[in-house]
Amino acid sequence: MKTFKMEGLLKYVSGEDSQVLALCIIDIDYFKRYIDFHGQLEGNSCFEQVANCLGTAMGTHKGILSYLSGDKFICFLTDIEAEDFVQFAENLRESVENQNLKFCWQQHSFQVTISVGGVHGLVSQFKDMAELIALADEELHRAMSTGRNNVKIKFK
Repeated sequence: MKTFKMEGLLKYVSGEDSQVLALCIIDIDYFKRYIDFHGQLEGNSCFEQVANCLGTAMGTHKGILSYLSGDKFICFLTDIEAEDFVQFAENLRESVENQNLKFCWQQHSFQVTISVGGVHGLVSQFKDMAELIALADEELHRAMSTGRNNVKIKFK
């Protein structure tokens, strides 16, 4: 997985106004419960497994996957069509789900999953990186509020 500071993303995005951009924020669902039950060391191991899985799922797509904060990652792609971006985000979600990582909470076993919120459009349709991130974050919250383990994308 490549890691960049936010300034690096800004340099990466400085393309032509007609360039297609896609950004998604990925949250590990109920990760605090995982850490509360299994502890920080096991949580770190799980986080690393999810990160590796996401990195592999990126495949040959032109983009950047990076740690964002807490239990979140950020993924930035260029030159990807809207339908392909939806499929890409679904592939990320399915890849983590198919890892079959489990955690216990209140005497029940749960599968580790992710929720994905994204935004897709042309460079000219966004004021700045902060707007891109805010829109993706809104979609992430929509995904999390509708049951988690799903994908929500906003198209400009």
